[in-house]
Amino acid sequence: MLAKLKKISLSKYVIIYSDLFTILFKKKTRKQKLNYILKVVNLLLAKKYTVILPTFNLNFPKTKVTGYSADFITTGYLNKFLIKKKNFYRTQKPIYNYAVLGPNAKKILNLKQTTAWGKDSVLGYLVRNNAAGLGFGVNSNDFGWVVIHCCEEDMKVPYRFYKKFIGKNIDLNKSVFEKIYVRNLEVAKESDYTKIINLLSSKDIFFKKNKKFSVTIINLLTFYKVGISALKKDTYCLLNR
Repeated sequence: MLAKLKKISLSKYVIIYSDLFTILFKKKTRKQKLNYILKVVNLLLAKKYTVILPTFNLNFPKTKVTGYSADFITTGYLNKFLIKKKNFYRTQKPIYNYAVLGPNAKKILNLKQTTAWGKDSVLGYLVRNNAAGLGFGVNSNDFGWVVIHCCEEDMKVPYRFYKKFIGKNIDLNKSVFEKIYVRNLEVAKESDYTKIINLLSSKDIFFKKNKKFSVTIINLLTFYKVGISALKKDTYCLLNR
């Protein structure tokens, strides 16, 4: 896996995504799968990679409360499991929050994060630094790596608009906010990630299915460039119409 990672991404940043259902569906192999991924994370850290986990709190717009407890993470059990096993640092934005560990963690923690997916966001930084996306159990034929939203924001697609969400971080005991380029649901209800996936070549994406689950590796910058190119031709091309 490490050899494929080096081929696809020249940088030493890796963001990990997972599909909870495919990883934890069978109770008999659940512990084995989680320990395997933990070994992968330990190997990446040993090889001086900076590892990033999406610890999103997608309930914040409704509850207006967040914190660094695993209870606030809505992006799956794997991320909760990993932050309990390793001493990850956490970014401060309430919705698109990330757990970070590795030699370049401070660079990510110090980002301004003016918007959730803009140039100075965590994902924007990873895209521009040739980071690798590492997916465990994700559907590689229909997965946007969240990078699709970087493309939409940078191209200022007309079916999205900026909205600010304000609330409280109970661990920091202070008000926190996040500005997001949200979708106008009356105009655009669903995204079509396959438009970008189908434009990628076999050199841009690695996919392997083993006994445990599928593993996907992708270069986020390549994904971004293909998305931008597609949007320049058709502003609405990333939507199901």
